[in-house]
Amino acid sequence: MELEVSITGVDSTENLRTLRTWLAEEPELRGRVRLVERPPEPGHLGTVPELILVTLGTGSATTGFATAVNAWLQHRAVDVACTVTRIADGTGITMSARQLRRADAATRGRLARELSATLAGGGANSGTPRLEGRVDG
Repeated sequence: MELEVSITGVDSTENLRTLRTWLAEEPELRGRVRLVERPPEPGHLGTVPELILVTLGTGSATTGFATAVNAWLQHRAVDVACTVTRIADGTGITMSARQLRRADAATRGRLARELSATLAGGGANSGTPRLEGRVDG
């Protein structure tokens, strides 16, 4: 399964690079994560990250990916959102750092499981997951 990961919000370019590094350090994801960059605009130096491509097998790699994205978002001090889309059919889900920072541990776990299930094809709905239960803040 191939996934596209995009970031919106504050400093999305740097956050894409940071997320790519975070994911590439996960044992299940090593060698499966690639940053896609576009050439520099005329008059500018360096490429610009557009998205992250992730190639997953089955089971534990999908769960590991979902857990890693969830943990990365929890540790963002700025407001960013991460959209993960399954390339084959366009099914996707968006989660924000703000959602995860405000959520309790049970809700964060549920959101990671929902992301994993959606990507594996077992999710009931796509789009932004709703936070349920106790929300701190």
